[in-house]
Amino acid sequence: MGHTAHFLVVLSACFLAFCEARYFPKLRDFAEKSSIKASSTCGETETNYCDAKTLSRPSCTEKVCKYACCPTCSDALPNARNLAAGIKMDIYDGQPRPGTTGNSLGFNGQRGSYIEVRRLPSVDHKTKGFTICVWVNQTSGNQGTIFTKSPPTTLSVIYGIVLEDFSVTLYYTSVGSNSTENIRVTPLASQYPADPDGWHFICVMVVDTELSYFLDGAYVGTDVLLKNTIADDRGRARVGQMFSGSQQYSGLMQDLFFYNKALTNREVTEVYTGAFPTTYIASECRCPPTHPKISVRLPGRKCAKNWDNSERDLASRLADTAHPVEFATDGDNWSYWLSKDVDQVTIDVDLMYGQIQMFHIVSQFYGPIPAAILIERSLNYGETYEAWQYYAVDCQKSFGMANNGALSQPDSVNCQQQD
Repeated sequence: MGHTAHFLVVLSACFLAFCEARYFPKLRDFAEKSSIKASSTCGETETNYCDAKTLSRPSCTEKVCKYACCPTCSDALPNARNLAAGIKMDIYDGQPRPGTTGNSLGFNGQRGSYIEVRRLPSVDHKTKGFTICVWVNQTSGNQGTIFTKSPPTTLSVIYGIVLEDFSVTLYYTSVGSNSTENIRVTPLASQYPADPDGWHFICVMVVDTELSYFLDGAYVGTDVLLKNTIADDRGRARVGQMFSGSQQYSGLMQDLFFYNKALTNREVTEVYTGAFPTTYIASECRCPPTHPKISVRLPGRKCAKNWDNSERDLASRLADTAHPVEFATDGDNWSYWLSKDVDQVTIDVDLMYGQIQMFHIVSQFYGPIPAAILIERSLNYGETYEAWQYYAVDCQKSFGMANNGALSQPDSVNCQQQD
């Protein structure tokens, strides 16, 4: 039977200097998001555990515990398709952006300057979506096509992205419609680049009916939704202009990539900076495409939609069978750590502070209370430990101590009997 717990949910403390001034400290959870490790966590090496209502092992229900990301959450950046690896028409070699090698793609602003894209991967628009990321140095005032896809024999638009002075317009034909719709997203004045004539990084993601636009790694907000999912089928794709020849791009592009998945916010940062941002729990598990940002309210295990600041609709980043030890100190009372089916488990929590005075330690158990608990503390960064408090159903049997023994000195330690 595994042990289940949300450990040190409320840990009240004060710094010694503050305590010495004789002010009663405000309650604060010093354990939240602290470094924690356990000698045992269910799901690391086995996938089943005994979910018991009592300490009697035969009286239990076998359940699954397995550490994994959610079914639609990946643990690596998806493969990208280089849109520049196509047939180039009237494209010249431009200067590379600073810090890179290799020429950029120069579009002369005249009809006929474009790239025919080869072998565009298929897209599941409903559940996975797509992403287009590119570095641009666009001519001011130009209304230029970054990417477009059209049917094989007509000039209608399946979907296309047009950029003008850092405003993005998505043209699309949705399921059940024969007409082209559009959504325009314009940065706020505070989001507008200070050097508009330089190189800038843009990413546009569309999944189901939701559009996300990132400029230089920052989200440009919008709560406007597509009327329906994009109606996509076989077709042809182009960079630089529409198939009608309109909306010709003028300027430079570099590192133009297509992903047949909507990137999450941390993945946009990874593509932009080369470094993947970490988070407290299971950092390798990325959010699902439909909920691309780490939740502000429940950052340990939940993800939210970019436009949903109230976070009414959340999705899990980890599988429901995952119960890592960080769930014990994530500040979320609905999550819990689960140990393997062993008799004894040790948990270490590093509060990462110098000298503090503890007032309360609260532990919540989501199963039968352990027969015995020993809380120890270290005053020398883990080199040695001293007993701080004993708990047991039978103190004599577990620790050779009297139940609820007397405290003869201020620093005495006894064993409190648990019912």
